[in-house]
Parts: sequence; structure tokens; C-alpha cells
Amino acid sequence: MPTYSQLATTTVATSNTTTSITFSSLGSYTDLFIIASTNGSRATYGGDFHIRFNGDSGSNYNNSFIRSYSTSTNTASYSSVTEINLGGTMGGTGTSNFSLYYCFLPNYRNTSIDKTIHAFDAGAGTEFTLQEYSIGRWDNTAAITSLTFLNGAGTYYFQAGTTISLYGILAA
Repeated sequence: MPTYSQLATTTVATSNTTTSITFSSLGSYTDLFIIASTNGSRATYGGDFHIRFNGDSGSNYNNSFIRSYSTSTNTASYSSVTEINLGGTMGGTGTSNFSLYYCFLPNYRNTSIDKTIHAFDAGAGTEFTLQEYSIGRWDNTAAITSLTFLNGAGTYYFQAGTTISLYGILAA
């Protein structure tokens, strides 16, 4: 049976001051699991919740997702981008609107494979509801030593109450 250990939690205390959150003590686990509750500063939509690995801001990521809004569904795929989009961030006029994310990062220390992350998010706000499944790949076989989360690729701020928790999973 796998064991889970909470490694870190960060909560944004003040709105409009934080564009990124970095975790750099990842431990020696098999996999990582992230739970996040986010609210962004973009006017009618909080922005998108993005991740980068090891501080890499080069065009070394690929990303695909299916997104369902209140009244429509769309899909998209991106290659050679500078971060992975994990999903839409609630925000806008209702500062109490948050998106909830569950993200799985398997084999983050394996130096033989490119890294993948799987994310599911959902949120309900004053403007719309949102559900999304995203998968991303980092075109690099290096072990992941840090995770940087951004709102709107660092263009928008995380609002007060945004919380990201990181867990290590040790396979049996």
C-alpha cells in the first residue's frame, strides 16, 4: 500500500502581491500529489493555473486539455510552450470564487523519462462554472527538484486564500 506524506502547504495571505509559488523541498518519494484551491486577479476570469519544473521557462512543455464551461466544451493542445496549463482559475468579481485542483506527478525523480502531470480542476463562480482535465509533458529527463506555480503564466496575481499543498507518495 502506498504511503502519503504532506511535504508543504503555502497560503497566500495578501491579494495582488503573489504571481508565483515555488516548492523546492520535494523529498525522495516515488510520486507527488498536489491539492490546490486558487483564486486569481484577472477581471472576469481568474486566469489559468500553470506549472514549471526546475525553473525552466524555455519552450520545453506540451499540454492538452478538455474544458467544460457553463454552456460549452472545448479542447486544445499546445506544443513547445513555456509552462503547463493545469486549468482555469476562478476569480473576477467574486473574490470568494475558488477553483479546486487535484494534480498527480508520477515518477518525478526518474532520469530515464520525460515528466508528465495529470490535473483535474473544478470551480463555480459568479460568471460561470468550470470543469477541466489537463495532461502535460516536460520534454526533459532530469529529476524534478522544484515546482513553480503561476497564475496566468505570471501575468496575474493569486488572491488571498489561495492554498497549494504538496504531498509525497512512496510506492509500496
